[in-house]
Amino acid sequence: MCEKIWQIICFQLPTTKEGTKKHGEKLRKMVGDAEGSYDKSFDHLYGTLSILDTKASSLLAYNSIIMAIFSIFATTLNSKPSFPIVSGLILLLTSSGFLLFIIWVHWSTTDDLENKANHLYTLLNVRRSRTIRYRVAFILSALAMVFLFIFLLRYLSVLSGLLILLIILFIVWIRKKLALLGKEANDG
Repeated sequence: MCEKIWQIICFQLPTTKEGTKKHGEKLRKMVGDAEGSYDKSFDHLYGTLSILDTKASSLLAYNSIIMAIFSIFATTLNSKPSFPIVSGLILLLTSSGFLLFIIWVHWSTTDDLENKANHLYTLLNVRRSRTIRYRVAFILSALAMVFLFIFLLRYLSVLSGLLILLIILFIVWIRKKLALLGKEANDG
């Protein structure tokens, strides 16, 4: 079971040194880097790292919304917090921890600047590790949503639970639309 989950998390990623080297060579060919040049490959990799940063920031914001919802329910219950609330909060906090390591700033070292070929593989390894962290964080956030849904169905009426879930999804959808509009305004 764990092996299957790990395969899903690592899907499409080179996981060995040989695989990373082959991937780097194919990337250089795909982007059209000339012999001895790595500029287009670096641009591509920095672009994918920026995408991961944006996704991590968005999921971190999403996690904070869901954590706030869990916290509201936890403080309004007359008894101690239930298993779904505590589990959901733990999952979200763990997910957020993974996300914080994704948005950690990576600067090129002096050695990277002197050896561009090694720097290509360093960036591929950074991208792989951040992708794995993002995927784990995403799965943990999705599991937290399952616990929220279980809580809503258990402690509220089914209709109220569905209504709250739809409101949450609508807020997330609106937020994404506003972010896209803001991006288009900046690009245009």
